[in-house]
Amino acid sequence: MASLQLQVLRGCDLVAKDKFGKSSDPFVEISSEVANYFPCRWKCKWMKGQDHNKEDLSQATSVSTSVINQTLNPEWNECFETDKLDSPEKFQGVKLLFRVYDKDKFNRKESLGTTELKIDDFYSNDYKEKVLNLNGVESGTLIVRYKVKPQ
Repeated sequence: MASLQLQVLRGCDLVAKDKFGKSSDPFVEISSEVANYFPCRWKCKWMKGQDHNKEDLSQATSVSTSVINQTLNPEWNECFETDKLDSPEKFQGVKLLFRVYDKDKFNRKESLGTTELKIDDFYSNDYKEKVLNLNGVESGTLIVRYKVKPQ
């Protein structure tokens, strides 16, 4: 048995989308697919360093970080974990899709870019950090870490 642990650490140099063009209120939506196109089920969420205080996600197929107001360089430090799969090898080919948005009044959201990550190192006991360039916008990166955790 194994589960995927993902840490969404921070964003850098995001595009400004607020009214006066100086900042954004960013958050990240995360969804996943495995090689056979079935989504992973997310089990829980917590702040980095506070794994004693986990929030139940009730097997959601997508998850979101918190909104960080008025910044182009948000620090989320939020952690997510999937339900267990039969073996670590089941995570080979899992693709995580990250959509970064600016949250506006009236619950509208504007895209700050998208990126994806294919899980390729599923035997490591250590976190693997990735810097992901955001697509569809003029600037921005997302920094994440992940590991496949045997149970």
